[in-house]
Amino acid sequence: MDIYREKRKPYNSIQYLFQCNQSSKAGHALIADAHIHEYFEILYGLSGECEIRLSEDTYRFHPGDMVVIDPMEVHRITGETDGENSYLVLKFVPEVLYSSEQPSFDLGYMIPYMQMDSGHRKVYYAHELEKTDVPTILHNIFREDREKEFGYELAIRTDICRLFLWTLRTWHKASSDRMAQADLPSETLRTLRQAYEFIENNYAHEIDMADAARYCGMSYTSFSKFFSRFTQCGFAEYLTLIRLKKASILLATTDRSITEIAMETGFSSTSYFIQRFKAYNDVTPSRYRKRYTETAKIRAENNL
Repeated sequence: MDIYREKRKPYNSIQYLFQCNQSSKAGHALIADAHIHEYFEILYGLSGECEIRLSEDTYRFHPGDMVVIDPMEVHRITGETDGENSYLVLKFVPEVLYSSEQPSFDLGYMIPYMQMDSGHRKVYYAHELEKTDVPTILHNIFREDREKEFGYELAIRTDICRLFLWTLRTWHKASSDRMAQADLPSETLRTLRQAYEFIENNYAHEIDMADAARYCGMSYTSFSKFFSRFTQCGFAEYLTLIRLKKASILLATTDRSITEIAMETGFSSTSYFIQRFKAYNDVTPSRYRKRYTETAKIRAENNL
């Protein structure tokens, strides 16, 4: 399958934290194969018109438009005009947004944004951005990366935080109730982080809320109320959503069978996995995979 997982740069390099480059392709052609990575990725249109497929959704973006791609989100990009189709690419790991001294303070903003049902936008259009600082911030980031003056790493990190803050505030205006988590005590945030950590490390196994409650040092009843209150989602539902997201990545990046993927991601049976996958994605696992295998055909047709 012509799909890949992009690896992080070496830990001791600045590229591990952030990367800046420009992508360009003339004509109707595949620019980037379907792939995933652990970075946030920001695209900013420069010329032409491009199409990006993010999981099951497809968007068009033009000069002045900005696209936000979450970590581990499958995406593929093609050029859609006869001329030059180009855009800026900014990638950065979530850690760039964290303070080493007060990580819980920053996580208060990050946790609600990164929830699977947060509903944050993927595309911001030029007419929305032209009266904001976003275009200037993006061009400053690329100028700093190109010129590499003394302290450029600090300048880029600062601008990345400013850019992400704008995104958070824009999302906050559309769903202000979710940002209430930003005011939570650090102890509450640490417990939330424990719960997410437990699910991330154990989703492939047969676990339930009682296991998570024990891991967090809480009673079953207390944890149930805590989790539902602060995530706006029941534990079983959230666990299923995580499993579905992990399954989506495996469908797009491996040749494992549907049954193997169902078992690897913690579902009790293949039929139940297919049922839940279709209910959530409005498409069967096989059809989901087929859409990404079509990338190979496009690549062949364009002699890439």
